[in-house]
Amino acid sequence: MESNDDVPPLVERAPEFVFVSEQDQSSVRSHAMREHWKQRHHSRELKRRKSLSQVHRPLRPNTGHKSSGSISATSRTSHSSSASPTKPSTPPKAGAASKDAQISASGILGGLFSALGSGVMLNGGGIPAQLLEGVNRALACSQLDPFDAFPVRLTSEHHKLLHHWLSKYAAMMFEDLPSSTFNPMRDVWFPLDLSNAASFNAVMAHSAAHLAHVQGIRDSEEALKFKMEAVRIVTLWMSDSERALSDDAFAAVLRLLTYERYWGTETEWKIHRYGLSKMVAARGGITALEGNWRLELAIFLVLLMSKPTWFDTTNHIWELSKTDASEPEHPILGHAENVLKVRSLWLISFIQDLRTFMDTPSARLTQYPSIQAAMAILVADFRQSAQNAPLRSNDVFTTHEFSRVACIFFICVLLQSVSQPSAPSPGGWDSMFSDAAESADSLLIIDTLLSESSNIWQTAGPEALYGTLFHGVYDLPDKAKKMEYVLNLTSVLGQTSSEARRGVSKCLLHILYPNQANPSMVYRGDNWTPDSLLSSIHGL
Repeated sequence: MESNDDVPPLVERAPEFVFVSEQDQSSVRSHAMREHWKQRHHSRELKRRKSLSQVHRPLRPNTGHKSSGSISATSRTSHSSSASPTKPSTPPKAGAASKDAQISASGILGGLFSALGSGVMLNGGGIPAQLLEGVNRALACSQLDPFDAFPVRLTSEHHKLLHHWLSKYAAMMFEDLPSSTFNPMRDVWFPLDLSNAASFNAVMAHSAAHLAHVQGIRDSEEALKFKMEAVRIVTLWMSDSERALSDDAFAAVLRLLTYERYWGTETEWKIHRYGLSKMVAARGGITALEGNWRLELAIFLVLLMSKPTWFDTTNHIWELSKTDASEPEHPILGHAENVLKVRSLWLISFIQDLRTFMDTPSARLTQYPSIQAAMAILVADFRQSAQNAPLRSNDVFTTHEFSRVACIFFICVLLQSVSQPSAPSPGGWDSMFSDAAESADSLLIIDTLLSESSNIWQTAGPEALYGTLFHGVYDLPDKAKKMEYVLNLTSVLGQTSSEARRGVSKCLLHILYPNQANPSMVYRGDNWTPDSLLSSIHGL
């Protein structure tokens, strides 16, 4: 008797027996081989069916977000106002939609974290394969936006740029950080960027421009397309009295400012900056935005800037450097905790600023041998400090470290002033070239000062160099203003984590003292960039 071939493949079959004559050896071999291949085929089929049944992953509940049930309704409201880059849209009416959309964005982020799982961890060296695999698993669905929760209908192009944007802030977006820890990306920018179509298109433009930059492409048509779509939507809102001063409009202008700051021109940035200040005044001032604390903090930070770089001394950085314990309340932001949150937002803004500062021609410093020698001292001291003191989150900002950072910032401020603006200053081209010549003279003055006092600082380290730069007797244009700004800037960075301070110092030393200056004293093979720092830093 033969085995029954009609048994379903997923059912375990009981052993069956057949009588075979000992005299017919060929029949024995034939039967044995036939039964062997049947069992092998049956085993393979069982494994295949079992693997198929395990492919689908269950949806995890989005606990801890009261608004999870309102995502669908909010997204429908958003879709009525949103636009994909290829499909025009009509803005929705004002109301609670913006606030609801930001809450929904928090729900989206929570769901994204759940989809990624708690096992996705990062190391300090960059973005590991687990992160990219986790992002792909979270976003690469059969439907790019299965819950219809994003402010635009997602395409594969959005998917690519969203993937790139999230991976830029890898540690803050994907590491298992305590929920009580303020996270500028998770708690502020992500909800604002997903609150409306214009903001989303602006951040897609930002992501497209950065991706093109990484690929060595100078001008991105993709970025321009998303930017123009964001501008189109904002223009429609400005013509609607109900939307012109809405939270959505503020969030969109904020992101357009971000784009122009890093990928546009100073002239365009100033146009958006002026428009934002007029909008704030029409709304009733910063305090009128306290109902949306995300907007209030982000706009307060932007309005501290009069130029699109934190190395310009006209910015009001002193607002963030106050540490007077006798004044627990900030006159504008209120509770001191809000000042800490703005500092955290500033840190992200400042690190992004370093990418733009990388384009500043540091080769100019090769014309000043004494400044180069001072940079070598700072590099050697930084490396020695990093080796002697392991990285700890509660490291104290010592006087020694303060001196080193202040010296680095002082050179950065002088070097930034040498870079010519992309458009004439209010005084015209003659005024612009006069300013550039004055800045170049400032570097020459400092180089001469260091040369004449080299016997003081070359063997004593950063503190002696700090004393020479900040307490030496010499003439420098706007000397008091520059020094006060640098000290305030150093104080603000000093109130961040040791991880942030070391990362910023390392980036700037790479920029100011490139490998060709003295290969024996720099970080050979260490391609540390602002992007590396952004992807690994955990926040304030």
